[in-house]
Amino acid sequence: MALECHYGDDDEMAIVKRDLTAPRGARLRGWPGWCAGVLCLALVAGCGDDDDTQLVVDAAVDATTPALDAAVDAAALAVDAATPASLDGWQIAVAAPVFTRRDPGNAAAGSTVSASFPAQGAGMRAFGTCLVADIHGQKACVTSADCATGALVPLATGHFEYCLAPPGATQKTCWTRNGADADWCNKVPPPGRVAGTYATPEVEAAHFSGTGSQTRWAGLACLNAGTYPTFSDGPRPPCASSDPAAASYFLYVTSAISTFTAP
Repeated sequence: MALECHYGDDDEMAIVKRDLTAPRGARLRGWPGWCAGVLCLALVAGCGDDDDTQLVVDAAVDATTPALDAAVDAAALAVDAATPASLDGWQIAVAAPVFTRRDPGNAAAGSTVSASFPAQGAGMRAFGTCLVADIHGQKACVTSADCATGALVPLATGHFEYCLAPPGATQKTCWTRNGADADWCNKVPPPGRVAGTYATPEVEAAHFSGTGSQTRWAGLACLNAGTYPTFSDGPRPPCASSDPAAASYFLYVTSAISTFTAP
């Protein structure tokens, strides 16, 4: 069993387990511990000093992995996976984004962020996930139109604004896909793709400059229904349609928030 350490929030580390058949993004919580070098002891479930260290299972093991393996670790720690949501015979979930240092020995080289998302169902379905960042300073919103102004960093070409309430939030706030689909998302149009565990592209984790600056991240998944009518804005899948009638034919799922602290 190979374990690899990756730095995350506040210079703590997440252990990435390579040789398992469980989706990346499953989290094993509860054991504080330490991590020496790149390989870590199998019985140590964390890197860092707190009681909420995370073990992140790599999706690259098998892109068509089914549900979370109940025996993901020999230590038999409980799996804290993203809760799936269902639509039209399929399920989708999205794990909290994870951070990876480009060079584990050199914090100045920067870090990337990505999020994994397992989907389950028969046949094929159109679905995907985009990374979103809080670049509005937790600005409250009612609709995405409220997010058209107030960004604290430059907006990239192809950006898109969302008004979301991640798990546990009581107020919707502005979140931004600060780049083009191809750079921030992994999604496919109809007829879609088979079930499996997929991951977003990796993008730069630090959106705010300066040591100690923090960028909050989430993953936003969208699952289309298997069949749907033609909407008023043309032959688009429900996730891409602005027609209010499309709302019954797609499902948004937002991950828990991960916060990146610049070294």
